[in-house]
Amino acid sequence: MVEAALELSNNLITGAEIQQIIDLAKEILAADVRLFDQVEATLRQLTKDFTLMLISKGEQWEQELKIKKSGLGKYFRYIEIVGDKNETAYTRLLTKYQIAPNKFLMVGNSLKSDILPVLKIGGRAVYIPYAHTWFHELEVSADQAQLRYDELENLTQLPDYLHRLVKYS
Repeated sequence: MVEAALELSNNLITGAEIQQIIDLAKEILAADVRLFDQVEATLRQLTKDFTLMLISKGEQWEQELKIKKSGLGKYFRYIEIVGDKNETAYTRLLTKYQIAPNKFLMVGNSLKSDILPVLKIGGRAVYIPYAHTWFHELEVSADQAQLRYDELENLTQLPDYLHRLVKYS
């Protein structure tokens, strides 16, 4: 944030303004992680029958802190933090864990980062929209819109969806 402020201000930002940014960053990092309703119960249910992998995008230390604060790390066999969620990153992870793309299902709220790259490498995807998703994550080109994925209203529908998918596969 300091780097962005310096760039936006043409290096004219004051020390007091930088301190405000630092204070805000500390406040953000100290904040509790708020989970969506039923996330933990849903993950607990899913781990009974499925191998779960958490793929998070961002700064390593920041994502690790969020995962630790959330208490949800225990539900995932694999946790991976990547700089970007794209075809290359997903291919690398599937290769690392020896998972065939057609045996991989991504669940996420970002069409651009979670859903489309996985579909492009031959995986499956379930989109669960969220009202506060960053608008850049919703931008989809016409050719990308042709890719097929399933959509659920909320995460609590996922266990039933997955059991039906396995039953009819």
